[in-house]
Amino acid sequence: MTKEEIGLVIKRCRVNADLTQAQVAARIGRPQQTIANWEIGRSQPDANTLFELFSILGVSVDEAFGFQPQKGTGRIVADLSEAEESLILNYRRLSTAGKEYILQTMAMAVRSYSEKNNASSGLEKAN
Repeated sequence: MTKEEIGLVIKRCRVNADLTQAQVAARIGRPQQTIANWEIGRSQPDANTLFELFSILGVSVDEAFGFQPQKGTGRIVADLSEAEESLILNYRRLSTAGKEYILQTMAMAVRSYSEKNNASSGLEKAN
């Protein structure tokens, strides 16, 4: 794969993530011009940066370059609704603190929902 082809993949994923070059640059700690150079194929990120970049863009390197996961890898990819996929992609765009907040909020919501369901189940059985 050429630098230009890699650049096109980076740009497509950035546009799909609805992020500007400046936003990506700020998140990855590089100048905006570096992102532009990657996208036009003038240069390319090293492997570690590539993984970080695609994490910011909400897609894995494999997905970005069209590789399909092998069955039995433990990855849940089948049977996701569009809403579930959207939630996952948005989650991946969050900072570490944002992800922690979402996980804590989700845990509280699940507990609350479970408690309400258990309480209503108990009332039905009593009647």
